[in-house]
Amino acid sequence: MKNFEKLEQKFEKIISAITLAGGRFIFVGGCVRDTLLKVPIKDVDAEVYGIPYEKIKQALSAVGAVSEVGKNFGVLKVKGYDIDISLPRFDTKVGPGHTGFSIKVDYTMSYAQAAKRRDLTINAIGYAPCRKELLDPYKGAEDLQKGVLQAVDTRTFVEDPLRGLRVAQFMARFCMTPTENLIDLCETLDISELPQERIASEMKKILFMGKKPSLGFDFLLETDLIDKACPEISVLDEESYSDLMVCLDDPNLQCQKKNPNYELYVISTLLAFIDPLNRSSILADLLVSDALKLKADHLLIQSDIYMVSELVPDSTLFWTGHYLHQASLSWHDLINFLKALHYDEEDLSRLSRRVMQTGALNVKNITPVVKGQDLIDRGYKPDKNFSEILEACLKVQFEQNLKDPGDILSQVL
Repeated sequence: MKNFEKLEQKFEKIISAITLAGGRFIFVGGCVRDTLLKVPIKDVDAEVYGIPYEKIKQALSAVGAVSEVGKNFGVLKVKGYDIDISLPRFDTKVGPGHTGFSIKVDYTMSYAQAAKRRDLTINAIGYAPCRKELLDPYKGAEDLQKGVLQAVDTRTFVEDPLRGLRVAQFMARFCMTPTENLIDLCETLDISELPQERIASEMKKILFMGKKPSLGFDFLLETDLIDKACPEISVLDEESYSDLMVCLDDPNLQCQKKNPNYELYVISTLLAFIDPLNRSSILADLLVSDALKLKADHLLIQSDIYMVSELVPDSTLFWTGHYLHQASLSWHDLINFLKALHYDEEDLSRLSRRVMQTGALNVKNITPVVKGQDLIDRGYKPDKNFSEILEACLKVQFEQNLKDPGDILSQVL
């Protein structure tokens, strides 16, 4: 099949080595789904049928150094190749949560048997490069064309509560619709037994990879999974929730996906609607790092003063430029964020022109005239007010173009 030519060429040596050893190499999971959808492939996985683990390892060693990244799961990697190669297996539920499964590897299984452990039909499609053959025992390709999400096996689907969140992220990413049966299954899931990092991982996919994040959040709302998945959003009133979804879906935000600051814009948009006192650790995980949180807070603070852009004085433009520079941000970042919040396009155009005309675009970091030692010399002791006084001094210095520490301190103190 023509769609798979690049994938076959990239792993040609591995495919040949497995085939010569008597094995049957099959691409599985997301890489097959994404190839059929003609979207960028995130991860590549393959299963090998017909030969045991040690024989697979021996065959792959002729291609490159082999590492066992998941021996219990029968997973191998080859140095220089970004692919996970495993044996077919089936899972048996033995305990709670996403990891409560007993794994049995069996290279004699059929593809249909192995694919039955998959969550959704669109993820149960395989591709056998040697025969140029699509393996689709559960009609996942047909569901892809129809834009439908449905479970491979309704009995085993509910054994892993993470699958409810996966349905939500596939809806957001691919704009697909779950069957009524799948919705009913997800309503029975209890995700409270999942580790927080797993929940956060799926939330990130909805927010950062979703073409239409609202579809994922609406599904979580409908199935009552949102209380545990993202409680900060579940407590929003109907109007705030609706406004947030419109902003997350907005083309002005979605078109920034290739921008290195895209995640920052999304998180800042999310935080614009959430009470600072109601940010749980799940959201903290989404923020990824303190540096990203600081940048998001900077954008939020600066955006508040542009409700009516023509009323913003020139000095405020320069002061904003200074703050943006301190946070390693730019006016471009602020304008992008304001667009995501649906600020009036004419206001934003007017603001952009004023920034260019006044020179606020090129504001650099300001070297403070008043230092901490100046306050200590006046009898002040370093405490929580120290930084506030120094920042007030810097603002007076900037706005009035003062150079003498005494003149500045006389005004501030």
